[in-house]
Amino acid sequence: MKKETAQWFSYAYENIEVSRLLLSSGFFNPCLQNLQQAIEKTLKAAMIEKEMGLRKSHSIQDLSNILKSAGLNSGLSVDECELIDSIYISSKYPVGSGCPTSSLMSPSARIACELGNGSTI
Repeated sequence: MKKETAQWFSYAYENIEVSRLLLSSGFFNPCLQNLQQAIEKTLKAAMIEKEMGLRKSHSIQDLSNILKSAGLNSGLSVDECELIDSIYISSKYPVGSGCPTSSLMSPSARIACELGNGSTI
């Protein structure tokens, strides 16, 4: 594994661990932010390892499609990509946010958190 790839995976691992801590503490918005970042960094690490270059995109669907076009499977379904993409902005900013601010999580937020907890990142 390339040194740069390992660095990206290390950062992704840190994001997933922080996401788990935040989830267990009831901090759902930052949990989702870290989950999205872990997935994004993992996909970008795969691109770096395969010498595909670094793509400046936060879209999980786009990154997954780029990997797929190179014959690599991200392991994420289209629905999972769409869900993670849908929380990227809404978990960062309060205006129009669909993310929970209390223990009353939406079904989408629950699924996203479950993805993080069951992730193989």
